[in-house]
Amino acid sequence: MQNNAYPMKDMEIMTDLLTSQKTITENYNNYANECASKELKNSFLNILQEEHQIQADVFQVMNQRGWYKTQPADQNQLSTTKQKFESMQQQMQSGGQSQESRRSVQSGQN
Repeated sequence: MQNNAYPMKDMEIMTDLLTSQKTITENYNNYANECASKELKNSFLNILQEEHQIQADVFQVMNQRGWYKTQPADQNQLSTTKQKFESMQQQMQSGGQSQESRRSVQSGQN
C-alpha cells in the first residue's frame, strides 16, 4: 500500500524515470552484446535505440526545467580529452596489428 502522506513531486518522478531509463538501456545493451541470434540481437538493438530516445527526452525535459543542470564543456579540456582517446585508439589499433603479425609468424604464415 502506497503512503500518500508524502506524494512524489514532479522532479522526483522525472529523476526516477531517468534512473530507470539508464538501467533499462544498460540491460538491453548487455542483452544485445550477449545474444547469439542475429535476429534477436537486431530486435534488442532496435529496442535499445528506442529506450535511448526515451532517456534523451526525459533528460531534455529535466534540463529545461532546471532539474538536471549541465555546464558547458571547456574547449581546452574537450580538445585534450579528444586527443587522449584518439591516441589510445591508435595504440589499440597498432597493438592489434602487432598481435596479429605475431600470431601469423608463430603459425608459420606470412
